[in-house]
Amino acid sequence: MPERKRRARFLLPRLNLSFLQRRPPDGKPRPWMDSRLRQQIILVVVLLLLALVFASLNQRISQNIRLTTQRDQLSTQVMQLTATVQALETRKAYITSEAAVEEFARDRRMIREGDVLVVPLTPVGKPTPTPLGFPTPQPPPQNWEVWWALFFGD
Repeated sequence: MPERKRRARFLLPRLNLSFLQRRPPDGKPRPWMDSRLRQQIILVVVLLLLALVFASLNQRISQNIRLTTQRDQLSTQVMQLTATVQALETRKAYITSEAAVEEFARDRRMIREGDVLVVPLTPVGKPTPTPLGFPTPQPPPQNWEVWWALFFGD
């Protein structure tokens, strides 16, 4: 007899699944489980798999909503930054133009060659204001004058 090589065996507890087998009336164990029990086990496994699929679907839907919200916020920021860039480019184009340089020089009272600088002087001290003439109010009409105007006209 040839010698067999001995393999290292890991000792694992053996599960006793004999309760799953129904014995027929003759007393011999059936090799497979009863078909009704098998259907119930398959149903439980399918329900567990469906629960896992729906949990994963729910997670993906919530992640999609979060990412859509972030995309909308970022697109709004991109539009704002694009508008800012365009405004800054317009401002840069104006600042480098001759009109802006001339406006800057005029604000600082600079002159070109050949121009004469005229600076108006304000008088020192406050001028005395001219008094305004107020019209004198007319005295109120007497009662008989009011009645006369009412009946006969003015």
